[in-house]
Amino acid sequence: MDGCVARVDRIGYGVGSGMLVAAICAIPDVIVATLWGYRVPASLPGIVFAAYLVCGGLMGAVFGVASGWFQGRRSRWADADGAQAGIRAACCAACLAGLAAVFVERLRLGYEGYLDRETGLFPAVAAVLVGLLCASRPPRLLYGRSWSVLGWPAFCAAAFCAFWQPYVSQYQAATFSKTSLLANAGYCVGWVALYLLLRRPAQWVLPRLVADGTRGSLVGSGITVGVGLVCAAGVLWCRSVAPIDKAYNPTFAGGLATAGPTPSVVLIVIDTARADHMSMYGYPVDTTPRLAAFAKESVRYDRAIASSSWTLPSHASLFTGLLPTEHGAHNIPHGDGWTIRPLAESHVTMAEILSAAGYRTGAVLANTACLSREFGVEQGFLYFDDRAKPTLEAAKIRSISPALWLCRGYQRSLEGWRTDWSRNASEVNADALDWVDRDTDSPFFLFVNYLDPHAPYHAHGAFASRLARVADHGRPAQMADEIARYDQEIAFTDAQIGTLFDELRSRGVYDDTMIIVTSDHGEAFGEHGSKGHGHTLYDEEIRVPLLVKYPGASVRGVRSEAFALTEVAGLVYEELDISFAAGIDTGADRIFAELREVDTSFAATESVPVMRALYDASGGKAIVSSRGATEYYDLLADPFERCDLSDQRFDRLERAIARVDCWTAGVAARRRAESDSVAISDALRERLMSLGYLR
Repeated sequence: MDGCVARVDRIGYGVGSGMLVAAICAIPDVIVATLWGYRVPASLPGIVFAAYLVCGGLMGAVFGVASGWFQGRRSRWADADGAQAGIRAACCAACLAGLAAVFVERLRLGYEGYLDRETGLFPAVAAVLVGLLCASRPPRLLYGRSWSVLGWPAFCAAAFCAFWQPYVSQYQAATFSKTSLLANAGYCVGWVALYLLLRRPAQWVLPRLVADGTRGSLVGSGITVGVGLVCAAGVLWCRSVAPIDKAYNPTFAGGLATAGPTPSVVLIVIDTARADHMSMYGYPVDTTPRLAAFAKESVRYDRAIASSSWTLPSHASLFTGLLPTEHGAHNIPHGDGWTIRPLAESHVTMAEILSAAGYRTGAVLANTACLSREFGVEQGFLYFDDRAKPTLEAAKIRSISPALWLCRGYQRSLEGWRTDWSRNASEVNADALDWVDRDTDSPFFLFVNYLDPHAPYHAHGAFASRLARVADHGRPAQMADEIARYDQEIAFTDAQIGTLFDELRSRGVYDDTMIIVTSDHGEAFGEHGSKGHGHTLYDEEIRVPLLVKYPGASVRGVRSEAFALTEVAGLVYEELDISFAAGIDTGADRIFAELREVDTSFAATESVPVMRALYDASGGKAIVSSRGATEYYDLLADPFERCDLSDQRFDRLERAIARVDCWTAGVAARRRAESDSVAISDALRERLMSLGYLR
């Protein structure tokens, strides 16, 4: 019985000692992870500390069990004090071995040709050697009376491991150079100065905590973790995103005039929402009950056409009233893929016009990839929230550290792990309403972008039972699961839009606000051999919902004729009585969409083919490519565009081609200057890749 009690005491002491040593080692690693990372959530320090404590506790338990074996074979382990000293030594040795492994791994960055990159053999050997050396002569690093031969080198190694590699990754410094060695020496001096500052308090506190046994070690671990979390919280607070509000300097001058009341304007864009998957447009599944109710007090456009089948050119057209060829924001071929040309500053956006008219302008985006401020769509917004959501899954720690390894292991243990940088509709609502609440007395223009229906689609169990699967027209059966998840995403977004409306009502601003709900493009599910968007100009990719609620619901009804999203800006100006239409053409001749056909097979060519879809008043649709390919569909008789009538309706096709030629000639004569393509940042490239725009 006494033997069992002694064994439990040793294991408990080992757990406490291991957690204490691990907590001490975790502090610099947590600070490095928060200081040299981006998209770092507030939960990261706590998770890292928890992982360290678990690993340290398991390590100490193993040493506690092993101490029983050593007790009968080594005289200095015979009594309880000797066993405890041995456990403490083993815990310190293991932690130093981990530091040595990290040190060698970072050293490998300078000598990749000489060290084994794949197997990690050298870090493993270094860890074993340091562990054996420490176990034979345990260093009394923080709580002993003297230094062992490994004390100072261990602290120098810790300084190098904690700070040097992040410095290299941040400033792209040469790994071995005069500057790098001086900087590393400075870090070591700082580390030693920290030791000298804390040495006396540590020598007084830590031995007493450890001497008191398991309880004291656990108390010490708690104190250490508390101090570390406070330090990490301070680092995160100092590195918080700078205010994203900006002072507006109008680039537009002259011609603005307003009369009468100035209602607020809310523009809602549901990214990747095709009209025929919404119940208010006849979809047999009840995906949009809140929007269907909203449509009863709005003008519903049954044939709203986006100006392109992907996000950037479509939003640029929505904001400027210009077609993609006119505003120039699009993708361009470059090398083995493509880059993006932003919206030029010379173009005047809806936000700029409303800001100049005295409106408070704000935007809250979920699609912070294609709508990043790097692409010029922030023009005119005094508040432009294109921040990615900080999550553990998306955190990027620019350091080789145990914290990184532990967090990656934690990620992979999560069921359904995914890297998700975008805010869902509920989170977008919260941020948008926070901005609205800043000043409810002034008229505002709020742009809200939801991304939930964009791939990858995620299931929402709350809507699964309501949304039965349907037999979709021309879609492969294997896409049934994806279509079901897509419908659930639309239903989730619909519910969140309803929540936004409820919150605006509670603030007393809903009734007198002009609210526009639309989408930037649709989504294909194999109808014409294509999946996703940005590939074709068939209606599944460019026919979108459009609901316009006027202040006081003064105008209601249904518009069945084709209507281009480039006309939305004009609707806003007309309602607000703003006399600005410079450079914006309107009319039926401009109801068409454009898509630059970028393909890796011809990405290096100088001339990029352009595809255009033109709509006429009789319900016809022509698709014309600058390569010479043509198609013609009668949408009234063939709404799913299955029967190409280009041979039978050659006269109409000829008129469509003539319209394109005449229009493009006019654009070339008055086209405004375009900015150069942008150098996409690494963070933005990752987001574009996650959405399928880059490979």
